Amino acid sequence: YTSRDLVGSTESNLYRVKEILLLISCIDRLKDAFENLEKPLASEGLAETAKALCEFADSEDYAVLKRYCQVFEKELSGIRSVTLGANLNAKLQIEEVGVVSVNDQPYYAGSLAARLFRMDFNNRDFVTLEPLSPLGFSSDTENMNRAVLTVLNKVFGRFSSSFARVIRSLTMAHVEKLPLFSEIRFYLGAARLIKKLREAGLPMCRPKISDSTVSFFGLYNPSLYLSGKTEARTVVPNSIQVDEDAGFFILTGPNNGGKTVFLQAIGIAQLLFQMGLFVPAREAVMRPVSALLTYFSDVESDTFGAGKFMMECELIRGLLEKTDENSLVLLNEPFISTNFQEGSALCETVVRLLAKAGAKGVLVTHFHELTHLKDEVNAENPKTRLENLSAGVSETKGDDGLTRRTYVIRRGATDIRGLAREIAEKYGISESLLRKGG
Repeated sequence: YTSRDLVGSTESNLYRVKEILLLISCIDRLKDAFENLEKPLASEGLAETAKALCEFADSEDYAVLKRYCQVFEKELSGIRSVTLGANLNAKLQIEEVGVVSVNDQPYYAGSLAARLFRMDFNNRDFVTLEPLSPLGFSSDTENMNRAVLTVLNKVFGRFSSSFARVIRSLTMAHVEKLPLFSEIRFYLGAARLIKKLREAGLPMCRPKISDSTVSFFGLYNPSLYLSGKTEARTVVPNSIQVDEDAGFFILTGPNNGGKTVFLQAIGIAQLLFQMGLFVPAREAVMRPVSALLTYFSDVESDTFGAGKFMMECELIRGLLEKTDENSLVLLNEPFISTNFQEGSALCETVVRLLAKAGAKGVLVTHFHELTHLKDEVNAENPKTRLENLSAGVSETKGDDGLTRRTYVIRRGATDIRGLAREIAEKYGISESLLRKGG
């Protein structure tokens, strides 16, 4: 906070003060908890954080902050009413209004006799001549509100510079230097993310840890919802299992079938898991990896032709150099910048090398002939066995005559002939174009 932060609207000032009071409450509770542990903390980082926090709570700066807050809260909570003064014109219309005083007692409507004869001598200054009634919306009301808020802001202003000075000192000298401060702030943000997804009806689960198998039930890509382009109820979940029988997958299917979204979902889940967070799935069994290696082709890159192809080769080579049997490798459409034969051959080489290295992962590709590698490569007993995946389409067609994307990923190779027929039909390439022989 700075003095500028603390001098604003009454509502924003009040909110910031409440934040400071909440901070004080959290620090006091944490200090009490750390000082009354039954066993010493096993985590070195958390132990250092506890030590620093307790030293901070015992500091003179913190004591000063608490005193300021107590005084401020007392004065703020003591405000029960304001007395307004109004100047009238010849028509008895309000021309000017101002605050006469800020009071620690509320106004109230006295008895009829008290109102008529001013007989309430004990509290005569706080008895109204007419019954109290709620204000409506008018220019007069707006003027009165403005006058009241001006005075209340002046009350806040008495403390703003002191608050700013003390808080700035605390921030620089203590809070930002706490061990794990950045990590704690990160995890608080992660907790808000998890809450947001759950409130939208999207599951976030605590994964079980395994040394070998990996499985997801109801895995989804949270960026679909977080981008604001997709409603939570339309997000399609998927399931997959990685084990000794299937460790590296070749995913094919129609355009816009959900292949890249699925690949991203795996990467996001692994990244969140490695950071100790819940993952976007109903259930998950996961294993830590030594490296999460990804390649996503930049189809909108300004680099074309041989330059882009060489860049792709350099990136893939660097990825392979870092790969081992504990790596997770996610490849999205590599080698699309070269011709079909060359791109397909390079992808095949990469798949064979990854299987030989024992890496786990997924390759998304339009080179459908790579699905035939499964039996051939698996017969060589590689460290990682291959399996095919396909992006699903519905069995029924829509009004436009085309099959619908289901965005469901299933085991098995894509029906390339059926896909080719659909593409041909979409662009009007059919037998009806040919002239019949006379």
